[in-house]
Amino acid sequence: MEIWGAVATTALIAFAVRHVLSAKGQELPKFAGEAQVYGLKWPLRVVGFAGLALSIGMFIWSYAEHDISLLVIPVLFAAASIQFVSASVCITKSGITKKVLWRSSKLEWPEVTSINVTKRDGGAIVLKSASRKLIIDMRFAARERLLQEIENRTGLQRTGDKLP
Repeated sequence: MEIWGAVATTALIAFAVRHVLSAKGQELPKFAGEAQVYGLKWPLRVVGFAGLALSIGMFIWSYAEHDISLLVIPVLFAAASIQFVSASVCITKSGITKKVLWRSSKLEWPEVTSINVTKRDGGAIVLKSASRKLIIDMRFAARERLLQEIENRTGLQRTGDKLP
């Protein structure tokens, strides 16, 4: 009987992951003045917040059981969830910025020397300059529109694969 529970759990997880990665919804950036802000796809944001809720539950359970050594795991899991859902890409007149919780990376438009779409990371958009690169992974909404905006702002054409 336990094997059927494991099979059902695995099937449910596989279905949920497939649904999250293939879900389509309204994918438009938000506008803040003249800036365009591209957030996470809504299913990925839901998964991130579910992970945060799960980690809070784990923290409360560990605290109630008086097992202080287990408190580190939910705290790290919560930090990873917050970092995951806080990511955004912002396009302005001067350049593009990718922000996560504790870090921000910016490239000015004249600095960008190439735009590449890779097969790995679900079709990541890689912007390269002479000394740096900025990777925009598959988590972000409206990636085709984002890629077109980058091409328009830089005057460069993408190389590599098509977006999935």
